Amino acid sequence: MKRLLVAVFVGLAPLSAFAETAYDAAVAKARQAAAAQNHAEAIKTYRSIIKSLPKGDPRNEMLNAELVFAYYGSKDYQKTAKESIRFLTAFPQSQYGFNISYILAAAQFGLDKYAEAFTIFSGFTFEQVRTLEEDPRGKVYEVLIRSLSGMKNEPASQALRADVNDLLRDKDDRPILVGPISAIVELVKTPSDLDRLIEQVPSSSDRERIYALLGTKASVAAGTVEPFVPSFYVGAGVSYDSIVDPTTPLHQINTQLQAGLELPLTPDGSAIGLRGSFDLFPVSGTVAGASFKNFSLDAVIDGRMYGNSKRVSWDILLGLTFRQGASAPTAFGYQSVFGVLLGTELRIATSATHSLGVGFSYRPLAKFKGKLDSYNAIMSVDVDYRFGKHAAYLDLQKASYRETVTTGGFELARLGLGYRLTF
Repeated sequence: MKRLLVAVFVGLAPLSAFAETAYDAAVAKARQAAAAQNHAEAIKTYRSIIKSLPKGDPRNEMLNAELVFAYYGSKDYQKTAKESIRFLTAFPQSQYGFNISYILAAAQFGLDKYAEAFTIFSGFTFEQVRTLEEDPRGKVYEVLIRSLSGMKNEPASQALRADVNDLLRDKDDRPILVGPISAIVELVKTPSDLDRLIEQVPSSSDRERIYALLGTKASVAAGTVEPFVPSFYVGAGVSYDSIVDPTTPLHQINTQLQAGLELPLTPDGSAIGLRGSFDLFPVSGTVAGASFKNFSLDAVIDGRMYGNSKRVSWDILLGLTFRQGASAPTAFGYQSVFGVLLGTELRIATSATHSLGVGFSYRPLAKFKGKLDSYNAIMSVDVDYRFGKHAAYLDLQKASYRETVTTGGFELARLGLGYRLTF
């Protein structure tokens, strides 16, 4: 028996050595084929080797990673993506995981699936990416920048390019871009958004370095908009009205629906617009059963007279105004009242997306085919705070209607507040 066991071990030793020699030779053949750009031969050889290895063999991880690289080298992006996903599923803790993720993102980019490519690394935060070593960090930014360009979001792509070069820093030398990378899709959509981001860099020389790096220049002044891209808004408000009539004084709380359209004409923010407001229903009043409803419509030319990089702007407003209003059950009111609008607004931006505006307007009025009358006018002061696409506003109006559908005139004082959403 002892002699038999010795014979078996002696016989297996050369056989095992032969198997290892054959494995090494096959791997060398696959790698040589890949290096020679003969990817079809490399893929065939790698598959043959993987098939011959037992399940659970630790060498499977490395060989499957090299197989993915071979598929990517062959530019068969469909199979590359498939094999990458299979690898990441089979080896979730692999030391090659990052490189395979990069290959998967690059394959999706090769398939024109830019959003999918962007998604692979967009789950990272900027803070995480900055802690990576130079090579993987560069690969992450490469995929993100190329994918954003493919997604037709060049401004966000350029913002990342500036961040790669460590130029987007605030006055305390902290990175401006923070939080999840995915947020950049909403943060930087247009050249104006990019300009607002760059304007947060305190030094003008640093801003010039960024624009030089990007091979461009500031597209528009900070805080302005793209010409001929219309914006719409809707809003709701509530007002406290004090209405004085010779016989029936009335105080009420009323609700309003608002809507408007604005079309920018110049990069600095000059525009034309149409604004409307309609009283819906009173919430309460001092005279039981009595209410007053007002409809207003303004056609406005908004001329930007001044604006600077500190986001201070001053506008002049010119336009035409129309009003209709009536009370029930009493008879006082007015119909088809036209006039001109003269106004101004000062706005100060508190950040890239927040600004506070204070405006004043004066509207001399006339009944249809009548003459404008300074005693028949509306004066108003408006304050609104914009945050992103939203705005909260407060306005105070005092209107004197001397020529109305009734024999006597009346005055309307209105204090209103509300909310608007722009889209």
